[in-house]
Amino acid sequence: MKRQSRKRLAQLIEQYPAIAKVRSDAFGTIVGEKFPNTTVKVQKPDLELMHLKARNHPNPKRSWVMSSHYPKRVGSQREYLCAIDSRDQIIGKLWEKDTFPKGMVKEIFLVAKQDKVAYLLWVRENGWYPREDVSSSMPIRELTVIIFPRRKDMSWERLVGLADRAETEREKAFLYHPKVMPKLLWVHQALQVGYHLRGFSSGGGLRVVILEKTKKKKSFYGEHPHVEEALNYLDEDVLAGGRPYKKVYGKKYPHYLTGATVSTSNIDSWLRWGHTFECWQEGKIIFFKLRGYAKYKIPDWVKREVEFRPGEPIQWKDRGFTFTTVPKTYGFGYTIKVVKSPKESQGKDPYLIKVTRTGKGKTLWEAMAFAFLAPQVEIKDD
Repeated sequence: MKRQSRKRLAQLIEQYPAIAKVRSDAFGTIVGEKFPNTTVKVQKPDLELMHLKARNHPNPKRSWVMSSHYPKRVGSQREYLCAIDSRDQIIGKLWEKDTFPKGMVKEIFLVAKQDKVAYLLWVRENGWYPREDVSSSMPIRELTVIIFPRRKDMSWERLVGLADRAETEREKAFLYHPKVMPKLLWVHQALQVGYHLRGFSSGGGLRVVILEKTKKKKSFYGEHPHVEEALNYLDEDVLAGGRPYKKVYGKKYPHYLTGATVSTSNIDSWLRWGHTFECWQEGKIIFFKLRGYAKYKIPDWVKREVEFRPGEPIQWKDRGFTFTTVPKTYGFGYTIKVVKSPKESQGKDPYLIKVTRTGKGKTLWEAMAFAFLAPQVEIKDD
């Protein structure tokens, strides 16, 4: 990974001295002028930040993170948040001792007074281990620090209040289409000339949208904690002819850490749940396909057999699994369990099925709306 210049690092450490403290905590004493793999960024705190959570993977033998910069390595990850006062002293920490933290960023103000906080530091420590030896005592170590200075146009209290209000509005947003549906003129033009749109969530939950055609053609990209904005960024990318990632995220727009935990719409929620979508055009018609998982439903004939033969176990096969009904120990009714799995079932959940829903329309948004209304089709072999 390309290191940040020593000159720029020194400037940021001089401006935000608390960085030196978290850096020494991560790497110990710095010898001479040598800088470890350290990257420092400054971002404007927004409503999304207040509801973000850490992603910690302390033991790479059990769970890990990955990076395109280290394709042959897996990484441990530790994230925590520091509240810093006007004297550059750490006055509060969040997630520091939690292996699997649940708290949101806004909870830092439960341990640090809002009017005392000059800036926040989001600290991420990574150790990159060889895939074949995750017990190695010599990982490549990196530190990323993102600085969130107190905004000039509002207090922390005001920011938290607005974020909470937005969260309340979004509690049922997953039931509805996006409030704002931008025209996405350039995305539609790309679809007309044969580009294929894909949407999915990154490992950190960011909503990612990509327009692709062939390996020889340039692809276009957008990411954001919510898919509506990711599509807007994608539209801009098409207009600009495709831009290097580093010239957009961390420059023009923030380098987002994770996706939002609260959804803004049905399609945003769809991606947040780990599902995907595809969109393409044939002639003048745009197709929108939702791909995801649904709970396995007991066949109707089994339900009828249970009614006719109460208390008697009923067996059946589906997708290679053999199921049986089991009468409940207490009360009425029954549950089901798997009594036999196919040899190739490793990693498959017998109680989840792959499904698609496809809609079509004159615009991306119209096709998406019809996709959510379309009947669910199970994918047998995918």
